[in-house]
Order: sequence, then structure tokens, then C-alpha cells
Amino acid sequence: MSTVDPTIEPLREGDLSEVLQLEAENPSPWSRALWVDELRQPGGWQWQARDRGTGDLLGFLCGRTVGSEAELFKLAVAASGRRRGIATALLAHACRMLRNGGVAVLYLELRCSNEAAMALYTRMGFSISGVRKGYYTDPGEDALVMMKRL
Repeated sequence: MSTVDPTIEPLREGDLSEVLQLEAENPSPWSRALWVDELRQPGGWQWQARDRGTGDLLGFLCGRTVGSEAELFKLAVAASGRRRGIATALLAHACRMLRNGGVAVLYLELRCSNEAAMALYTRMGFSISGVRKGYYTDPGEDALVMMKRL
């Protein structure tokens, strides 16, 4: 598949029906109520990637900033958009916006078995900073903690 140059824009409550459909493709989906709460959090940030031609939702990410640190909570790409540069575009956008907002470090957790995510984050300049034993349930698994200085 070829790479695409998506439009990246803020995620809004009106986008949640599409977000929830994409969430259903991934482990540990959030409920609508959790998403609404997240959109209203102080220091929260949420962006979506859309196809420039069709307007279809291709992916999203969200996280929160506290002081000079931020944490990425979710990064998801629709099955039809994977391996096309969507996750890279979203993550690059987030890093640029956070850095411009004075954030010095971005953290994230991922399942130890998620090799595709590990490759993406490593390629984007993240490094492993720790392990959280038994962090994930259903199925149970440790989490790798990764960080990137912005």
C-alpha cells in the first residue's frame, strides 16, 4: 500500500461515533462516556487523521499534558489505513504540537508483544525507560514504558 498524507485536526465529540467504530477493531476499547470525559480533561489533547479525498477517519491519538511532561494514552489506525504512514503522521504532529507548547518529554506504555508499535515508536525516537509488570489484563501482560525527549 502507498503512504497517504492525511488531514490532521482536533477530535471533537461529534466524531465519537466513528472513533468508537475504529476502537472496536482494537484491544481495550474505550466507551463513549470515557471518550467524552477525556475530551473535557484539562491538559488533554486529541487529534484525528482523515483521508483528504473522502474525509474518512483513518486514525486518532490522545493523551494528556501535566507541566512539562505528556503521556500518550491511545494511538489507533483503521485496518484499511495501516502501513500507510497514518500513525507516523499522527505521532509527528503530536510531538511537534507538544514541543511547541513547552512539553519536554512524552511517555507511553505498550504491550510487550506489540512489535509493530515498538518498531514505530523506536523509529520515531522513543526509547524504553521501564517495565510495568502485569499492567495489562485480558490477556495479562507486562507493559513497556517508552519516552522521547521533545
